Amino acid sequence: MLAAIDMNSNRLVNLPAPISADEPIRLADASILNGNGTLVINPLPTGGTTGQVLIKNSNTNFDTLWSSSLTSLTAVTVAGNVNATNVTAVNLNATSAVFSPNLIGGSGAASSVAVRSTSGTGSSDAIFFQTGPSGSIRWQIDTNGFLAGGVNITTSNSMPLTINTTAQSSKGLQLNGTDNHFIIMSPSLGGGTLNGVVQSGDNGILYTGASGPGSGAFVLAPWNNLPCGLRMDSNGNIINIGGIVSSDPVDGVGYTTGSGATVTQLTSKSTPVTINAINGTIVMNAASLATATTVAFSVTNSSVGANDNCILAIASGATAGAYQLLVMLAQLVS
Repeated sequence: MLAAIDMNSNRLVNLPAPISADEPIRLADASILNGNGTLVINPLPTGGTTGQVLIKNSNTNFDTLWSSSLTSLTAVTVAGNVNATNVTAVNLNATSAVFSPNLIGGSGAASSVAVRSTSGTGSSDAIFFQTGPSGSIRWQIDTNGFLAGGVNITTSNSMPLTINTTAQSSKGLQLNGTDNHFIIMSPSLGGGTLNGVVQSGDNGILYTGASGPGSGAFVLAPWNNLPCGLRMDSNGNIINIGGIVSSDPVDGVGYTTGSGATVTQLTSKSTPVTINAINGTIVMNAASLATATTVAFSVTNSSVGANDNCILAIASGATAGAYQLLVMLAQLVS
């Protein structure tokens, strides 16, 4: 407006404070400037505390206030550094939130960075990790804390994924199936942890089926259309499809020292013996046996199958060449 305005000796009242450099000023404003003061145009609301942000209070121009949270947002993009020493918390209650910050932990001993998702009900809360503004969801943490989506770690580091656990404990990496089957992989188990065979410091993989301890099976096998490999059942029995070979000239393949069972024959050399083990020692009765005399006794063993071969040998200490051993009949007895 460049034309002169004739006010006919009338005054302008209720003139608002100027909000830009092109608006008229009041006498009070001119007095401030005449006294070398500073005229503040569009002042911010007073107050506020560290960490709060300025938000709109209504649709009215310049109606703002300080707040500790951002609400009713359609989309938020946070870029740059979020320093925990300067920002206590930022709550994003939004339909969609996109984060691209460098999260920097605080200097205090208890400093941490937390990303939370909550709708108030907890029934469908999830945190999504997405590549690109409209890319596919790569990871999803559901309301139960389970991680969904494939995890593909590509790095030049020799150890791309490292998990540190407490020594000699059951802690480690646990993989769960939706049918309640799971396995635990631990680098340092405690003695007797989840299984009596475990010794302190053992590396281990332990497994169970849906029925809990004493159920399930574990398979170690190559990817092959043919059945081959090892399968361990819920009792620890190993079923092998394929050969077991050894190149060790001393240990080879067999039973360790101390395995099996030992039983002593009572009364006489013809007294029946029961030894329920896959291998072991029978200490015969000490009665004398006349020269060129044969004596037989029965051996009951629940570990022997109908088609098994029984191998006998005389232990050290017996008179060399004085005895001969043979199996007369092997049969299943109910």
